[in-house]
Amino acid sequence: MVAKQIRGTLRRNPANSRYFTDDSGRAVYLTGSHTWNNLVDMGKGDPPPEFDFGYYLDFLERQNHNFIRLWAWDMLCTWNPQDVVRPFPWARTGPGLALDGKPKFDFTQFDLEYFDRLRKRVGEAQEQGVYVGVMLFEGWAVFRRNKTRLEMHLFSRDNNINGFDLVASEADGILRDWVTLDNPDLVRVQEVYVREVIDTVNEFDNVLYEICNEAGQHSHDWQEHFISFIRRREADKPKQHPVGTTGGMGTLNERTYASAADWGSPECNASDGYDYQYREGGHTWGSAPFDRGDKVVLLDTDHLWGIGGDEVWAWKSFCRGYNVLYMDRCDDFPTAFFEHESWREESNPHLRREMEKIKLFADRMDLNAALPHNELSSTGYCLADPGREYLVYQLEGGPFTVHLEAGAYHYEWHDPSTGRPGGEGGASVNNGPAEFEPPFEGDAVLYLAASDA
Repeated sequence: MVAKQIRGTLRRNPANSRYFTDDSGRAVYLTGSHTWNNLVDMGKGDPPPEFDFGYYLDFLERQNHNFIRLWAWDMLCTWNPQDVVRPFPWARTGPGLALDGKPKFDFTQFDLEYFDRLRKRVGEAQEQGVYVGVMLFEGWAVFRRNKTRLEMHLFSRDNNINGFDLVASEADGILRDWVTLDNPDLVRVQEVYVREVIDTVNEFDNVLYEICNEAGQHSHDWQEHFISFIRRREADKPKQHPVGTTGGMGTLNERTYASAADWGSPECNASDGYDYQYREGGHTWGSAPFDRGDKVVLLDTDHLWGIGGDEVWAWKSFCRGYNVLYMDRCDDFPTAFFEHESWREESNPHLRREMEKIKLFADRMDLNAALPHNELSSTGYCLADPGREYLVYQLEGGPFTVHLEAGAYHYEWHDPSTGRPGGEGGASVNNGPAEFEPPFEGDAVLYLAASDA
């Protein structure tokens, strides 16, 4: 089957480094929702219920989403010790039993079921036009410093036959045998695994790599090591894919931005200009500082606040040059993604809907040329290629101004509170500020394009 919308591997965009590009030469805007059990099954029962990946992809297509993070997992359970997790990359051969009562892991042997599933799901996503961030390691659970989670980790001494253990240094409390370069034997085991992942999915165009989810401040050098490792491994292969790092658990945004990675996903840090805001009648999830433009940034609710976000945050973030991701609720581990209507209602339908609308605008716009230009609108949120097209977000309604170059423009309104169009028209303007007033109450989106564009 010919891949829909996937036109070659993603690569750095020389015209606008806030977005990737592909064989089309156009900017590729990434947005989508992800959840923890979309690769490894999690939940009650042994085996746990299998995630319905086909249903998941259909759901993403209906939402016009084109990106997921495909989650790795490194513990025998979830945050609930009673939950079962499977499959894992490594074979369970013993001798001896791990803490879940099954054979211990041997890190010199792979479980081919895991890699067969990885290849199959990446391929199915490509057929449906969905890019996949292939997560290699998961760090959040361990660094919550929960004793049960540490004991249930695959690299804890009771769960493997290879002599590895998550022992914290007495000096600084860091788990040296995990996401640092301190144990060369462990790093070699990790390299062999990463090489197998690369060999499994290199054939696909829709792949991006993520080194580790929320690995902590002490992981930066380790992540840089694997960025270089992946590039060396892919150098002589048919395809080369973007590699990224994600924030969380004290990772430093300055290191995330300075990384050799092709993309990054920072954590929420007030010192870096992230803010939380509250307003009467509901929670506004704040906004990120204006994107610096030197790296593709996938702004993910996972690393900002975990579960949360709203359409206000999504529109602010898009106008500031970010790709927007949403982490779904993952506490019930349904057998099918949002199997029940009640689950769907609880899962932020307004944010999902507006992520879809943003993607539609992103596909229409020339994001190779449109940059964040907050100074062009009194709203403070404006993505524009001056003189050709402008997208403006207005918080809380009312009239506002947009500084336009002289010419004739077609304009249209979008109501982010309802998801509906709010009318359109034409205007001829002189050079300078032009005033617009939304034809509806509340937040508003205005899109203008030069009539001859």
